Amino acid sequence: RKHKMYQTSIRSMEGITKPKSVELTAQVMDDFSGLFLDESSKRSHDRSKQDGEFLASQIHKGMQEGGGELIWRFDSKARDLNPAVDFEVVSAAARASSATCTPIYPGYDSGKMNSSSETASSHPIAAIIRRNPTSLAEDGEGPVDVRLAVVGNVDSGKSTLVGVLTSGVLDNGRGLARSKVFRHRHEIETGRTSSITHQILGLDEYGKFVGGGSRENDWAEIVSSSAKVLTFVDLAGHERYIKTTVSGMTGCLPDYALVVVGSNHGVLRMMKEHLSVAVALKLPLIFAVTKLDMCPPNILKQTLADIGKLLKSPAVSKIPVIVRSNADVLLAAQSMANDARIAPIFLISRCAFASCAIIRTQVGGGTDL
Repeated sequence: RKHKMYQTSIRSMEGITKPKSVELTAQVMDDFSGLFLDESSKRSHDRSKQDGEFLASQIHKGMQEGGGELIWRFDSKARDLNPAVDFEVVSAAARASSATCTPIYPGYDSGKMNSSSETASSHPIAAIIRRNPTSLAEDGEGPVDVRLAVVGNVDSGKSTLVGVLTSGVLDNGRGLARSKVFRHRHEIETGRTSSITHQILGLDEYGKFVGGGSRENDWAEIVSSSAKVLTFVDLAGHERYIKTTVSGMTGCLPDYALVVVGSNHGVLRMMKEHLSVAVALKLPLIFAVTKLDMCPPNILKQTLADIGKLLKSPAVSKIPVIVRSNADVLLAAQSMANDARIAPIFLISRCAFASCAIIRTQVGGGTDL
């Protein structure tokens, strides 16, 4: 009897449809599930927005502490997982701070630093972040200013080096490059600097060469179009003008001392005098060994050994680092920022753009090689 009653109840329920309340409840749940997804996406969007704002504030703070520019290093593990995310996120945050993010690749190939056609195996390991000249002008600020006192013994090639770097013209072996730096007639006739000469080199937000510092160019136009300006203070190397040289090293307030050593002459007395003044002023040191095109290999080896011995002496206490390629530039720059004892040494020739371009990249972070 109970079994019959159960079958009857089953048959009576077969004709019953789903209540409208049940259908309404299902519809409401579907609507709420969509609402829950929208709220989750919204929270994720708000979180990413907050992260972007925090990253932009960190970049802005870093640029203020770095004097208007910042080197951002990417995490290697995150770059291996998704190579494009890190740079794109940092670049977007930099744009929020009216800055430009320029990638630095493992090979530090300056010809590809601003190129978007990088191979899949070449991912940025760091980026240089600089404010563009337009935003600097809107805020009433000037470009990043870096001053270098160019010192060294007489006939070591200081003025020629400055002329090649600032004008972009190679020397012809008869004083073409230094003629763009000299101010007086007797300097042109003798080929020796006797005064304090200033030359500038402008770089835009991408590190491209804006213009030279020769008298044919308008300095105001170079400064207004640059995100970074390098000021080279060319000083005399003859012992007769030692007071003028010391006056330039103290009165022009340089940020670095660019010590020029002729590879064929070696370490001479006036170079040591200038070096002692730079050490007393606690200036970071950058060495440029010039005239490689006219120096025998054995003499060059002896000159480098003498420079290394001088830098390692207790009076100087520096660590010499020879920079031979563009790949070493980033390492040297980061090492100098973390350790003031690092002293990079550049082997250059006034007759070759490639060697002079390496030192331009070091001192300015430039990419127009």
